[in-house]
Amino acid sequence: MKKIPLLLATLFAGMSLASCASDTDNHKKDNNVLRVYNWQDYIFEGDKNNDSTIQQFKDYYKQKYKKDVQVEYYTFETNETMLNVLKTGKSNYDLICPSDYTIQKMIKDGMVEKIDINQIPNYTKYASHYIQDLFNNSKTTNENDEVVSWSEYSVAYMWGTMGFMYDPSYIKNDADIRTWEIVWNKEYKYLSTLKDSVRDTYCAAVFYVYKNELQQLKIKHQNNEISDSEYNNAITEIMNRKDEKTIKLVEKALQEAKENIYGFEVDSGKSDIVTGKIAINFCWSGDAVYSMDCAEEESDVYLNYVVPEEGSNVWFDGWVMPKGANKELAYEFINFLCDPKIAALNMGEVGYTSSIAGQEMWELVNDWYGCEESATASTHDVSYFFENTGIVDENGNPITDFIIYTEDVDRQLSAQYPTYDTIIKCAIMQDFGKQNSAILEMWIRAKSDTVPIWAWIFIGLAILFAGGYITINKVNKYARNKRIEQKKQLSK
Repeated sequence: MKKIPLLLATLFAGMSLASCASDTDNHKKDNNVLRVYNWQDYIFEGDKNNDSTIQQFKDYYKQKYKKDVQVEYYTFETNETMLNVLKTGKSNYDLICPSDYTIQKMIKDGMVEKIDINQIPNYTKYASHYIQDLFNNSKTTNENDEVVSWSEYSVAYMWGTMGFMYDPSYIKNDADIRTWEIVWNKEYKYLSTLKDSVRDTYCAAVFYVYKNELQQLKIKHQNNEISDSEYNNAITEIMNRKDEKTIKLVEKALQEAKENIYGFEVDSGKSDIVTGKIAINFCWSGDAVYSMDCAEEESDVYLNYVVPEEGSNVWFDGWVMPKGANKELAYEFINFLCDPKIAALNMGEVGYTSSIAGQEMWELVNDWYGCEESATASTHDVSYFFENTGIVDENGNPITDFIIYTEDVDRQLSAQYPTYDTIIKCAIMQDFGKQNSAILEMWIRAKSDTVPIWAWIFIGLAILFAGGYITINKVNKYARNKRIEQKKQLSK
C-alpha cells in the first residue's frame, strides 16, 4: 500500500487525467487486449535471469491458447488518482489493484463486476486460507444496499500490517516501542514520525486514545474470557470509530503528537531512519523490509519492526474488474499471478508480502531468512498463513514453522509474516463513509500550525509599537512642516 500527500495526489490526478484521455478516447473493445491498472513498482519488471511478469504471461498465454495476447499496463500513484481517472469515463481497464477501503467504495458505488472465484483455481489452491477467509468474512454493501463479501468482487494481491520500524540503540526500554504511546512519549521527542495520510494516522491516534479500553480487551483475551474472533471484532470496532466524540479526541491527540514528532511523512521516513535523522518510523511493513535491507547493506545498521501491543491495521491491495471488463482475460491474468512461482517473483521485486502461499513461496522465504536448528535459533510459527497449501519438507512431511536466528526476531520475517498472536490484534480499515468530510476537516485543523499565546502577545505589542511609531512620525512630520511654513512667512 503506497501513498503520497493529498496535494501531490491532486496534482498526479490532473496529470493522469490528461495523459490517459489521449490513450483511451478511441479505445475499442478488443478480445486480445488486456488493460491493467496497477500501483507503480508493484510487479516484477524482469532481470537477467527472468523476463518480466507481463512478458511471462504473454508467453504462457501463447503456449496455452496458440495465439497472442497484448497487455497494456498502466500505473497510478494513489487510490484517489485511480478513482478520478475512472470517473471521467474515458478510460477502460480490465483489472485494477486498489487498496481495501477503496475496494469497499468501488463495490458500494457499483463500479466493479462480480468475480467467480472458481475461474481462478490457483487462487483457491495456493492463496493463504487466512487471506481467503478474511475476504470471505469482510462485509460491505453494494449499490443496491445488499450486504456482500469482498470475495464476491475482489482477489487479494499483497497484504501487510502497520507498525513501528525503529533503531533499537535509541530505545531506552523495550516496552516503550511496543505501544502507540511512544509517539506521544516526551523521552523520544523529535525521534518519531507519523504518516502524512489521514487514514493511517487517524488509526494510530484512535489506538492511542482508546489504549485503556484496548488493554482491558487484551487482558480478557489472555484470560480466555473472549475468543480470538471476539477479540479481533472488538479491536475492529474500536479502530473504525468515527463518531463526533472520537473525532474530537483524535484531533486533540494529533495536535499533541505534532509537538513531539519529527514530522509527518509518506515516503521519506524509510530513508531518514537509515541515515539517522529519526529513530522511530510509523510505516507499512513492506517499507520496513526495504529499509531494514538498505540499512544493513549501506550502513551496517540493524533496524527492527514491531506491531504495537494494542493492535494495528492489517491492509490489503486486491484485484477488481471494473464494469465492462474483459473478464475472460482478467481471470487468466489473475490466475497466472497466483501461481506460486510468479507470486514469488513479484514479492521478491516489490518487498511487500504476497497473499499466495505454496511450496515455492515457502522455499523463497526460507532461503531469505531460515537457518539450521541450533541453540541460537528460534521458531517462528506462521501456520495460520501457510497451512493446507501443500508445504512439505524433504521427506514429504507438512511443515508450518520457520527456523530463524534469534537475533532476527522482530526483523524482516516478522514484518512480512507476523505471528498469529500479532495478527489476531490487527483489524481491517473501513471506509470513512459519511464521516469522510468531517475527518478530512479535522485532519486539516490538526496539522495546521497554531501560534502560541506568547507569540500573539508579542505580535500585538509589535503592532502597537509600530502603530505608535507611525503616529509619532506623522505628528513630527506635521510639526516639522508647520515650522518650515512659519519660517517662510517670517522671511517675507
